[in-house]
Amino acid sequence: MANLKLLNLAFGMSQKILLSIDSYAFDNLRPFQNKTIKIQVAQIGQYNLQIENKALSLIAHDASDESCHCLLSGPLNAYLDIIFKYKRFVPGQGIEISGETAIAQALFETFQNLDPDWASQFEKRIPKPLVALSGNFIAQCKQIYQRWQQERKEDIKLYLQNEANILVPRAAFHQFCQDINSLKNRILYLEQQNQS
Repeated sequence: MANLKLLNLAFGMSQKILLSIDSYAFDNLRPFQNKTIKIQVAQIGQYNLQIENKALSLIAHDASDESCHCLLSGPLNAYLDIIFKYKRFVPGQGIEISGETAIAQALFETFQNLDPDWASQFEKRIPKPLVALSGNFIAQCKQIYQRWQQERKEDIKLYLQNEANILVPRAAFHQFCQDINSLKNRILYLEQQNQS
């Protein structure tokens, strides 16, 4: 129950920020007011949302699949791809929809229409010196990551070069196997000659 309260608080705050940026953010969902959406995220959990006027709210009761109007289920990466990468629902991307598909389409259109300028919003809410410091910090982190990535590539390249010198080429290995087989055959032949 405490997790739901915390999730509701974070969810509510993010909605307020979105509505302060774009007051029409949830207009696509207005025709479906008071309907419920159940979102099942594989290996994470399920969440029940109720569509309200200009908002979505998390509801505590566990709506059965029959009582919810729209059911979405799939892995987390499929949801993130739809929200951040494709910006729209693409059939066959790992999310199954049942019930009123128009609700799901309106929900995905809501995410598609959201394109806030996060940088300017942060600048309005965070003091300018802190924004400058965080910008420098992010730039330094990016440089460190790029350097680390380059070093890993060089390490892998060096490792493969060293291992390639140790490994026997395929043709030489096959020749070795043939030589062993011919030695076995000669030993068998010599043993037969000795016995006769």
